[in-house]
This record gives sequence, C-alpha cells and structure tokens, in this order.
Amino acid sequence: MDLTNCAGCGQLILKKQSLFCNPCIEEQKADVEKVKDYLQTHPNPSLLDLHEATGIPLKTLHLLMKDSVISEL
Repeated sequence: MDLTNCAGCGQLILKKQSLFCNPCIEEQKADVEKVKDYLQTHPNPSLLDLHEATGIPLKTLHLLMKDSVISEL
C-alpha cells in the first residue's frame, strides 16, 4: 500500500492517479468549472489573469495543469 500526501490539503492518501484526495477533487471540479466559464469569454488568458478573475490560487492552477485537468495556457 503506497501512501502520499494530497497536493491540495496535505492529507495522507493512497497513491493513485490523482494528486488530490476526494474532498479536494470535489473542490477541484468547482475550480475547473470556473476556469471553463472564464475561458469561454476570455480565450488565451495568462495564468495570472485567470487567477485574478476566478480567485483560484496559482498553486491550484499549476496543480490542475500538472494533473492534466486543464491544458497549459
């Protein structure tokens, strides 16, 4: 049994495909929806613009990119 820490909150989780624990995955889904909504009206924003418009922390945006949830901007 391989363990690792959740990239979102640091909670100890079983190592699997996602970098996040289940509660953080739910929060991640909400963040992804915010990103999708913003990208519909603002194509090709900088990461900083996306952060400022959505309120999603830069660390979280980087982790979403690393986890291939959003493609690189």
